[in-house]
Amino acid sequence: MRIKKFFIKKKLLALSFLIVGGMITIVSINVITNGLLLKENQTNTPYNYTGFSLTSSLSQSVLQYQGLVQEVTQEEGIPEVANIILAIIQVESGGNLPDVMQSSESQGLPPNTITDPEESIRLGVQAFNRAYQKTKTYQLDMWCAVAGYNYGNAFVDWIYKNGGQYTIEKSEEYSRNVVAPSLGNTTGLTYEYKNAISKKFGKEYLYLNGGNFYYVELVKQYISGGNGTTSADVSGDFKTILTEIEKYQGQPYVWGGKNPSQGFDCSGLVSWGLKQIGINVTAYTVSQYNATVPVAYGDERPGDIIFFKGTYGTPNFVSHVGFYIDANTMYDSNSSGVGYHTWNNAYWKQYSPEVRRIISTE
Repeated sequence: MRIKKFFIKKKLLALSFLIVGGMITIVSINVITNGLLLKENQTNTPYNYTGFSLTSSLSQSVLQYQGLVQEVTQEEGIPEVANIILAIIQVESGGNLPDVMQSSESQGLPPNTITDPEESIRLGVQAFNRAYQKTKTYQLDMWCAVAGYNYGNAFVDWIYKNGGQYTIEKSEEYSRNVVAPSLGNTTGLTYEYKNAISKKFGKEYLYLNGGNFYYVELVKQYISGGNGTTSADVSGDFKTILTEIEKYQGQPYVWGGKNPSQGFDCSGLVSWGLKQIGINVTAYTVSQYNATVPVAYGDERPGDIIFFKGTYGTPNFVSHVGFYIDANTMYDSNSSGVGYHTWNNAYWKQYSPEVRRIISTE
C-alpha cells in the first residue's frame, strides 16, 4: 500500500488553494431550497444526507467484500468510511488480488506478501484509521485521510503545517519535493501518465519515485459527491439547476465569467444556475447576500446559498458564494475549478461560512 520505488500504482488527489471572487446582483428572487422555489411562508421538505455513497461503477470483485468491510469498519469505530474503503480497494486491486488493500507494504513487507483478503482489509482499515484520526485532530477533510493512506501519515502532518487545505498542487508538491527525493529523484524527473483524470487537470505526468498525486481523484471516481455527483436528496427546481451547472464541472475558474462561453467565477456560476429556472441575477455577492435570510442550523437544504467572508478584501466583505449541497459539500467555482468542493474544513471555516435562503419579495 505504501509508495513503491519506481512506477508505483498509487494514485492521489488534489484540489488547489482557493482563490475566489466575483459578484452577484439580484434582480428578482424567490426561495430556492431542496430544489424547490418557495414563497416566503412555504415550508421545506427535509433531505437525507447519507454520507459517502458509492457510484454504480464498483466491480463485483470489490463488492464481494462489502459485508466484511462494513464489519471491520464497525469494529474500528468508523462505520461511516466503509464506502471509502471499498473505493480504495477498487483503486488498489480491483478486488482481483489476495492483498486487496495492498497492505503488505504498510507492514514493512514486500508487495503482495499478504495472501488473505480478510487480513489485508483488517490491516488496511487500521492503517486508514490512523490517518483518519489525524485528520480529525487537525480538522482536515476526509480526502486528506485518503491521501494519508496512500502517502503515509507524514503527509497529513505536512498538509496541516503547509496551509491546512488538501489540493492537487499540494499533492504534487509533496510528490515532487518530499517523496521523490527521498527515493533518489532529486531533479524532478517525470514520466508520462495519461488517462482521463490527468487530462482533466492538464498534467499528464508523474514524478519518478514520487507516487501518484492523483490517488484521491481515482478514489473519488467511485464515491457519489466525491467527483461529480451528490448523495443529498436533490429534486425539483434545484435539480434543474444542478443538471445544467454540472455540465461545466472541471472547467477552470474565470474571474468575471458569467456564462459557458466566458467560463465562470463564483457569482457567475450561481447567476447562470438561477437563470435556468427563470431567476435573473447579475454579478454581485453582496447584493445576493442582502437579498437572503439566514437558515437555522439543521434546516439547511440543497439549493440554499452558502456565503463566505474575507477570502479577499476586508474580513467582513462577502467575497465568495456557491450552492449549498449538504453538511460537507458545495457546488461552486473557485481556483480549483467548477465542481463539488468540501466547505466543511479548516480552510473554509476561517471565512465564516453562512447558509442563507433566497426569499421572494412578491
